[in-house]
Amino acid sequence: TANFEDFGAAMLTVVQLVTGDEWQDIMLDCQVTPPACTERFDKSVYGWEEWGLPEYEFGDCGQSTMAPIFFISFTLVCSNIMLNLFIGMILDNFSFITDEVAQQEDDNWTEGASSEQLAAMTRSFKLFDRGTTYIPISSVISLMQVMYKPLGFVDPVTLSVDTTHS
Repeated sequence: TANFEDFGAAMLTVVQLVTGDEWQDIMLDCQVTPPACTERFDKSVYGWEEWGLPEYEFGDCGQSTMAPIFFISFTLVCSNIMLNLFIGMILDNFSFITDEVAQQEDDNWTEGASSEQLAAMTRSFKLFDRGTTYIPISSVISLMQVMYKPLGFVDPVTLSVDTTHS
């Protein structure tokens, strides 16, 4: 199924190679040498003239020495790139977590939710989940009525003013 006949098939083949999905089989197919292949597609191929096909200057033979060099190099380079992307994502998430320490709590969550805001959301959710980590759809409005803005309907400023008067 791996081929380069059109752009879509070529991209699928490259994805197959990058993800390591049976790349060694494609490499072995590229190592085929005569007599297991056709060196040139021309009238020397049995039935070529009857089929009415044009003659080509190429065949379907590979190179037994260059195929392993290319595929192993390609796999190593792509694996290195994927590993660097993965490590970059981990470092980016780590920097996000360490930035949270210096984060100022904001009612509009412009910098994302702080750990206190996440804890408040968790407490609100636990009021309705009955220990299942799911809430019925009928409880969503009630959940929104006890959660702080921007996810819920409760204004933290109004709530703090109301609690000081009681």
